[in-house]
Amino acid sequence: MVTYHLVGYETAEWYVFVDVVTDIPEYLFSQVKVGPNPASGEINIENTRNLSVFVYNTLGRIVYESFVGEMRIALTDLQPGFYFIKLEKDDKSEVRKVIVN
Repeated sequence: MVTYHLVGYETAEWYVFVDVVTDIPEYLFSQVKVGPNPASGEINIENTRNLSVFVYNTLGRIVYESFVGEMRIALTDLQPGFYFIKLEKDDKSEVRKVIVN
């Protein structure tokens, strides 16, 4: 567990980005392609066989989920900003950041 204590002004916005080392083999998600990034219109996710895909907004709410192969995610219902795409397989997961214009 990692705990951060940030001291600042009440009205300031703080962003913390963390890289975490895991025991997940690099090849597990290496063939999955997510793009374009930044994206407008749609995001294509390729090579997702046997993967579950979840898209989260910055509040941690799921805005899209799928349990099928190749996919295109329409962005018409999403506000511009940062989103996180979580790939899951065999109780392992990887999260990628994407920007929606």
